[in-house]
Amino acid sequence: MVSDNGNTGIAFFPTGSIFQSLVTLNRVEIRNNPNYGFFLWGTPSSGGGLIVANVFESTVSGGSYCFYALTDAGHSPVLISLFHSIASGSLGPALNAEGENAYISAANSMVTGNSSDWNAGSGAVVQSFGDNYFTGNVSSTGNPTPVLRQ
Repeated sequence: MVSDNGNTGIAFFPTGSIFQSLVTLNRVEIRNNPNYGFFLWGTPSSGGGLIVANVFESTVSGGSYCFYALTDAGHSPVLISLFHSIASGSLGPALNAEGENAYISAANSMVTGNSSDWNAGSGAVVQSFGDNYFTGNVSSTGNPTPVLRQ
């Protein structure tokens, strides 16, 4: 349980020269954090190492964004991979990806009770494996980019 922090529940942005960085959240509950539930930010990197967050059977609720993936020009690509998780109660997009090479991929998850369901800005991508539930949000962006199961 990670709750009632002043800004962000969990923020992950490794520093230094990286080849690849990985964080895994399993059965984590993040709630009532004013800005970000889970925030993943790309590292300034000339090597372009990938930063991946795997989120499994977890919930994020409350705040401005539930899941936020951000990368800037010259920063590492980032991917939040959701499986069997819930994003609810956000004041902004529950799933928010910003910047080219920022990705959120969702499978068998629910996005409900948010101001809006998802956003992909500045070349970012939000992907769905087609088995997610986007329902009960104040506004809907439509269907995320489809990904074929293999």
